[in-house]
Amino acid sequence: MAHSQNLSSYAGIVSMTQGYFVHLPLITVAPHTKFDVPAPMSAWSTQLALISLLSLSLLGTGAAISLKRKQESSEDRLRKPLQDVYVVSGAEYIKAVWKDTKSMSSCDGLSLALRNLFGTPRRDMICIRNDKSGSSHDPHPQSSTRPEDRIFHHMFKATVDTLTGVNLNVTASKFQLAMKRRIEEAPIQQEWVEMDDLFDFLRPLIANATVEAVCGTAFVEKYPDFVENFYAFNDKATTLLYGWPGFLMPRANRGRERCIAIMQEWRRTFDEQAFDGNPMMLHRWSYFSKVEGMSEYGVACQDVGIVWG
Repeated sequence: MAHSQNLSSYAGIVSMTQGYFVHLPLITVAPHTKFDVPAPMSAWSTQLALISLLSLSLLGTGAAISLKRKQESSEDRLRKPLQDVYVVSGAEYIKAVWKDTKSMSSCDGLSLALRNLFGTPRRDMICIRNDKSGSSHDPHPQSSTRPEDRIFHHMFKATVDTLTGVNLNVTASKFQLAMKRRIEEAPIQQEWVEMDDLFDFLRPLIANATVEAVCGTAFVEKYPDFVENFYAFNDKATTLLYGWPGFLMPRANRGRERCIAIMQEWRRTFDEQAFDGNPMMLHRWSYFSKVEGMSEYGVACQDVGIVWG
């Protein structure tokens, strides 16, 4: 559901080679790594710098302060209050990125989505952004993050543990059964029926089957309006991701708030005995209940993110 251009200006590197843009979304230099590569011979235009600067200023993550340009190279740095964003051009940078992927991290991109797209409160984001250890099994050697505060590692671990192997097979089988049942129950007649948009017919069937496979049968039965509100919010996902305030998109904002409220209520009234969904939610709840500074609302925002995928 997310497009590559959504994060290209923010999360790491925008490359321009022979007039074409090559986006590397969600790839950023790890906090403790100095990304250094010989500068290509070509220099990029001032117009691209101004476009990138404007894009960053619209992201809602703070006003851009200045643009520092190295005249002798094609590397430019956009200074922002909380982070430096490097905009570079040339094939050499792209090669260096893919040769050193272990030094790269998607944590900045995930933080951006949690804050802008899923509405995680700023106080919760402090806990998340304080994690400088990375998502790998072993923390970065220069990181001082405590093991219990390794939020990104636990997020990725819960996903890998519950969406691979046996658990993935169980979830996939549950989706297939739920989808089969919904198709059988759909008002399909014996004659051909013309529809304005086939996607409008298929979307609720697929979405409800997916939510049932992840969150369980009881969830779908108890909250039949979840999918409708989810798509009201999802229709403006790109705009929200850029950091535009919710009051400019009241329908999408209401849909997102309703989905978050549903997740909060579900967790409060959760019946583990009747749960037949994927165990990922249980793993995440167990961990986040021990994280100091993480609110119930913030966890619910992340739960909506898990369903969004």
